[in-house]
Amino acid sequence: MGYLMSPKIIGLICAFGCESWISYSIKQALEFCDDVYVNISAHSSILNKYEDNTHNIARDFGKDINLIDINFNQSNHALIKPAILNYMMALSPYFSVGNWIWVFDSDEYYTINGYKTIQDIVYSNRFNEILMEEYYFYINTKKYLEGSHPRLFKIEEININPNYRFVPAQRWTVIDKRSYTLDRDLGMRHYGMLQNPNMKLDMWKTEYPNKSQDNKVTWIDTIYRKYNLDDEETWISENERMFGIKSPWFSSSFVPDKGGKLFTYNGDIPTFLKDSGFDKIEDFRKEYNFI
Repeated sequence: MGYLMSPKIIGLICAFGCESWISYSIKQALEFCDDVYVNISAHSSILNKYEDNTHNIARDFGKDINLIDINFNQSNHALIKPAILNYMMALSPYFSVGNWIWVFDSDEYYTINGYKTIQDIVYSNRFNEILMEEYYFYINTKKYLEGSHPRLFKIEEININPNYRFVPAQRWTVIDKRSYTLDRDLGMRHYGMLQNPNMKLDMWKTEYPNKSQDNKVTWIDTIYRKYNLDDEETWISENERMFGIKSPWFSSSFVPDKGGKLFTYNGDIPTFLKDSGFDKIEDFRKEYNFI
């Protein structure tokens, strides 16, 4: 398994209950990756009730993708997702030292210029991880918090061993991390709070084994559900009272402006979402009857 002259990228998508998003996610992965694997499944039994047309839409892509049906025992998101990622990537003919893994969620999108920069990083052979600075959207496609997540990972000798790949919770194993941070304007547009908040609430209830997520459950039910863009100060103060942080978020994992408010996004919606109409929706919570 020697290093390849031209690195390949394996795209991995795990999704469920996101019929309005999945086609855009798959089209993006097909554009950016050499080989794409998709799994549509609930990671815990509590999420089964959110089954919709996501699987059928993915299936319509036919041989363009590898649609993988995996029957792991349903348990929790933190354990099941890395197991699925490990299983899918090992099926690829490009699962070799020197190639890369790109993990997509159906709510994460990139610009074409960002992709060109990612290509340069992959071909440079200097890094083994790409960290994405992100716009994390909140209520609609105009209001956001700042954050970052690693999303591309280089396959090294250690990762050929099944015990050293993705581990809970979706962490990639490395010995000597050489991370490149992609600037926010080139990085990820993350629409995490624009997908079904009812499903997110239920996922958080069983996300980790033997670990309470009560803070997240309480936050989404009492702050996010009621947050008013016309009266941010009231809800920022309530969030500070409940969680000790002047922010619309329950922790420091996503960052507001200096006053604790949401930033306003003035950029374009990513190419792969141009026809989605998402930028016309003023409040995604209403789309899911969450308020």
